Amino acid sequence: MKSFEHRICSVIYDRVGSVNGEWQGDEELAGSLDGMDSCPMTAEYLDEAALEGWQLVTAVPSVLWAKGKGDKPKKVRCHILYLRRECEVPSIEELFGEGGQPPSSQ
Repeated sequence: MKSFEHRICSVIYDRVGSVNGEWQGDEELAGSLDGMDSCPMTAEYLDEAALEGWQLVTAVPSVLWAKGKGDKPKKVRCHILYLRRECEVPSIEELFGEGGQPPSSQ
């Protein structure tokens, strides 16, 4: 049986701002539009991710509210990228040993 791990990436202004909720740029500018310049470019991020076995599954257009200059909220168009890569699932024998049974709790 195949198993996958996933990444959900927020892209604003052609830069990957967060991956699975973790900011990708300079911490001092986390979450601000001004901080997007410190985040990786989308094409570069996808190229690096592909080298690690990640595949782009889909990209979905979205809209979010972000802090702009003067802390005034600004409506921004963005994309959400969904990536996945196959991961190994341990066999029953690898998990529990030769007999394939969990150890008894006594």
